[in-house]
Amino acid sequence: MKKYKIFPYCIESLTNLHVGSGSDNFGIVDKEVQRDQVDYVPIIHASSLKGAIREYFENCIYTLKDPIVIKYFGSDKNDQNNLSQGELRFFEACLFAIPVRGIGGVSDYLGTSEKLLISYNKKATSLDSVITNINLPTGSNTNAQTEYGNVSHFVQLTSVGDNVAYFPTDKMESVLKNLPIIARNSLENGQSENLWYEEVVPRGSKFYFFIAVPDSCTDYISAFESKLIEDVVQIGANATIGYGYCKISKM
Repeated sequence: MKKYKIFPYCIESLTNLHVGSGSDNFGIVDKEVQRDQVDYVPIIHASSLKGAIREYFENCIYTLKDPIVIKYFGSDKNDQNNLSQGELRFFEACLFAIPVRGIGGVSDYLGTSEKLLISYNKKATSLDSVITNINLPTGSNTNAQTEYGNVSHFVQLTSVGDNVAYFPTDKMESVLKNLPIIARNSLENGQSENLWYEEVVPRGSKFYFFIAVPDSCTDYISAFESKLIEDVVQIGANATIGYGYCKISKM
């Protein structure tokens, strides 16, 4: 059995992000984003994340059949004669923080909650005890107001920000249940035929994810990381209208 070393990364969405759930929805919103099946928090499934990063490496760094791409990600699914697994193991990208509007002329905040940070700590500890946990604040040090209620703390989070608004879990759940909805037009010969609605994770949101690398292959992780954080990576749908452009950084 292989032994793996875990490497943590942060994703910042530079534009609105729509990684679709792929399921039919007969409610008001036609296309919803991917969410965790347990707590309904927006998420980027590991397969979607790996596919986006692979496409970035194939199109922007190397080529489709470059040996290093196959080493990282495995053989192309259409190459049935040379099937092989990649060495990298991708975990889903979980939400770290999301923009929240202030009120009374106050600027917007980047918000997180106890539940989101505890989720990070649990996953980090389970995968690799060396990864530093986040210390949760106690008490209150502010009465800043937002449309979803008061902020209890401003906290500093590595790779997220120096002044992150810390919300009670119930307030953050309200934020996450009410993501922005964008109206889209379906055109035929230049004429509007149908108006439909798409849910997005707003620009400025931050996710974290982990990549597991076999101990025998950690010699090339530096080269992989340097390319991963070098440029903007497009994740999810609607690239042609500016959705999903993200910056990945090492935590």
